[in-house]
Parts: sequence; structure tokens; C-alpha cells
Amino acid sequence: MSQTNPKISVIIPMYNVEKYLNFCISSVMGQTFKDFELILVDDCSTDKTVEVAKNFDDPRIKILRNEKNFGCPGPVRNVGIENASGEYIYFMDSDDAILPNTLEVLYKTIELYKSDVVASRGWYVAENIELANFSDFPCETDAKESVGTVAEDFKTRIMQEFVMQGTHSSPCIILTRKKIFDEANIRFLDQVSEDTVFIFDLLCATSKITKISFPFYFYRQHPESVSHNINRLYKNVSSIPILHKYIEKKLSHVDDFYFVSEVLDSLTDTLINVYIHPYFMQDKEFALREIERALKNILGENSMFAVSLIRGYLRGINAVKELKTR
Repeated sequence: MSQTNPKISVIIPMYNVEKYLNFCISSVMGQTFKDFELILVDDCSTDKTVEVAKNFDDPRIKILRNEKNFGCPGPVRNVGIENASGEYIYFMDSDDAILPNTLEVLYKTIELYKSDVVASRGWYVAENIELANFSDFPCETDAKESVGTVAEDFKTRIMQEFVMQGTHSSPCIILTRKKIFDEANIRFLDQVSEDTVFIFDLLCATSKITKISFPFYFYRQHPESVSHNINRLYKNVSSIPILHKYIEKKLSHVDDFYFVSEVLDSLTDTLINVYIHPYFMQDKEFALREIERALKNILGENSMFAVSLIRGYLRGINAVKELKTR
């Protein structure tokens, strides 16, 4: 094992997670696979996040601190990528955790199949889960029986893995060969749903992707999560046309109107369902005002027309629900 050139760089962005960080780091340091470095990138936390990180006395841990707050995990992960020395990169969020044999199984799989990427799955767990509870989860030591691969054909791969599987995926369930980031110039955007675009970029960059059906990753569900903050709605709406244009440009070489439309429609559906619609459950009036404010900045005088379309869509959804309950 080499500390200067480890096999895997685990990258974790941090911001005000003193409550959950010990759980997260402990799950990494308890891995059966030992040849890794852990890069913790603090995005100007105002609580005791850095102090919690410093409590772990291990030469494999690097703590980096941004000079300014980026406000979202994408560019913070980019800092980790630039400072990673491992052959492979694995991302985590600072309030989550992984099973003890996660890195071991993913590393063995990516080496065995000579892949650029190996993707697994995840569990969604309650806010108060503890490391002791991990004994209740089965640990798969040999992933061969649950392995699948993606299509080599570009359009088939995008349709199957991005459109049909759902565009909203996470970088936190995959192990990626670091050279892919450099050769394809892949980095995270400073936008909401940067993880969706990241997955799309990987699918564009390589077909050497192996999939494991077993879930090694634990997503913690809690109210402090960024995705629960209604004040982000304006930024969420404003990001949609930026992401739409980004992926449309990536597909500019494809002479297939139907295919491009399907990809963009799927992306838009995901962004609305994940980053807009849930806020209506919290405060419908506020949500509509924020949507109008964002659209006015994007569309100008046509913003109210777009808001009317959204409200009509919501009324249609509610009408269908009422019919089904009769």
C-alpha cells in the first residue's frame, strides 16, 4: 500500500455537517480495502465540521479548505478531483456512509472487467441510523453474479442508462478510473442537478461501464439536506435552461431529432419532478412566486404564460388523481 499513490481517492465535500460527519468518515476508515486516500474538502463551514474531521488521526486523510463558499457540491468535488492522486475516484456525501467492503468489491470488479466505471446501488435510510446497524445489512463479497454491462452503441447506451433508467442518478455509487476525468475533461457544473450532468458526461465518454445490482451506499434522509431547502427553488428553476442547453450541445453531433428530444424531455421531467414539484407540498403560493420570479428573469414578458402552463399542468394532475379516487 502506498500513501503517495493510493489505488483509490475517496472525495467528500463538507459544509456544516458536524452532526453526521463522524458517521461518514468512520465508514470510510473502517473499509476492508486499505489502499486509499480520503480527501475532505470543506466549503467554508461555520460549525465544528473541520474539528470533527481533525479528530481522525490517519495519514491517509487530507483536509482541504476553500477560500470562498461555492454553495453547492459540484465545484467542491472538482477541488477534490484536482488534488486526487489515486488511480480511481470514489465520491461520497458527508452525511452518508458505505458498507465495510464497498471499496474492496468495487475495486476487484473494475479490475476484473477492465472497466472505466463500476456502478452499484444505494439504500435510503433514516436520519438516526448508526454504524452499529450495519450488521443488519448483508455484505456481498463477490459481485460476479450480479454484474451487467452497458451497450457499446452510443444512442442505445444513452436511451437505456439515461432515459429509461431515469436521468437522476448519483456520482456517489460509482468508482471511476481517474484518467477518464482528464481525457474527457469531465468536471461538475456549478448548477443544481450537477450529478445528473456528470453521469451523462460519463455515459458519453465511455462504454466500459460495469453495473453491480447490490446496494453498498447509504443515503441518509434528514431535514437539513440541501434538497429540502425551499429557498433554493429560484436557483433550481434558473438552472433548468442551463442544463438543457448543456446536454443539447453535447448531442449536437447526433442527427436524430427524435432521440435528442427524448433525452431532453427526460431530463426536463426529472428536473421538474425532483427540483421543483416537491416544493409545492411545502408552500404552493411561495413556490409559484419563486417560479414566476425565475422565469421572468429567463423569459421576460413571456414568464406569466409559462407560469399559466405550469398551473394548468398541476390542475390536470390533481384532476386525474380525483378521478382515480372516485
